[in-house]
Amino acid sequence: MQKVVVAKGLTKRFKDITAINDITFSMEEGSFNLLVGPNGSGKTTLERLIVGLYEPTEGSVKIFGEEASAAPVSVMAKVGYVGENYGLYDNLSVISNLLFFSRLLGIEKRQALERIDKLLGMLGAEEFVKRKVSTLSRGTKQKIAVCRALLANPRLLVLDEPTAFLDPESAEKLREALAELVKEGTTVVYATQRLDELSKFNADVLVLKKGKLVGYGDLDSVVKMIRGIEIEISYLGRLSKEQEKAMKTLGGRLMGKRIVFSIGSIGKIPKLAKEAVEAGINITSITFLDYNLR
Repeated sequence: MQKVVVAKGLTKRFKDITAINDITFSMEEGSFNLLVGPNGSGKTTLERLIVGLYEPTEGSVKIFGEEASAAPVSVMAKVGYVGENYGLYDNLSVISNLLFFSRLLGIEKRQALERIDKLLGMLGAEEFVKRKVSTLSRGTKQKIAVCRALLANPRLLVLDEPTAFLDPESAEKLREALAELVKEGTTVVYATQRLDELSKFNADVLVLKKGKLVGYGDLDSVVKMIRGIEIEISYLGRLSKEQEKAMKTLGGRLMGKRIVFSIGSIGKIPKLAKEAVEAGINITSITFLDYNLR
């Protein structure tokens, strides 16, 4: 199996801050790779190194056998990337944005229109095709950014928190679409701090903490490594007095629209989520705050 991404001793510093600290890993063709860790763990920096937006301070990261930061156009044409900002033109409509990027990629207009129609349908965003990007919600912009990244059928797709602003139905559609891409041989790199997403993919998991790769392997092996977790549950609406009492009984600390829990292991999260749902709480996400390792 071809190695699509290979990092060796990869380090990235910004002045006196080491964002990525001497990490080594590889990703095979047609693999799904989850980058997991709390805010500030280095996920975004690592993804930018993989797609060549940053040059390593030390070590190397290669994609398709080429140094990522110096890869030729023929190699970069195989890469799709959705970062923290959407990479779209606010003053243009959705269709104008996607046709513009199709032209840059050398895709003929008829083929581009067919591809755009398929991608928007896949993510449930057909109704926004004529809308200006500036009028769209963050979640819809996220969908359009994913469509843009998929225009040229990339062989390496790198996504930074792609479900952050999506409703549950849209997030599930995206996950289904990504699973199909992996079956077709696309290598996916997917950064998230949402623990509820771990069990939704058959993935290799890279756990980052303060720029270091502290866990690497399949989900079961990584779960066994992580202990002393602090998580937050985000929810919609307001909690009743009874719901507040139920969450406090489970050890939760109420902080605005979040409930923070300190738990022993990832394995306890499903039961905690189940109790919250049974109490009538409309959970939107379960997110890493911090953790320790065995």
